[in-house]
Amino acid sequence: KTHKALIQEAMNTIVSEQPEMNLIKIADGAADNWRFLSETLLPGEGIELLDYFHASDHLNDAFEAAYGKGSIKAISQYNKYIVC
Repeated sequence: KTHKALIQEAMNTIVSEQPEMNLIKIADGAADNWRFLSETLLPGEGIELLDYFHASDHLNDAFEAAYGKGSIKAISQYNKYIVC
């Protein structure tokens, strides 16, 4: 079995045994991961979230695109919005 098939099997078992559980699906930005979470792994159930580090990287990239890579303005804006 593939890793994703094993994950799906385990999650189906867990959810059937703990139906009141709050399900949160967390992944990086890879499109394949999001298709798996949305379309295969308990579709329509739970909340889907981008992991903190990938979101943080995208925010940093946006500030660098707007203000210049390594610029004081990019760094200060990033630090203003990031919560550690």
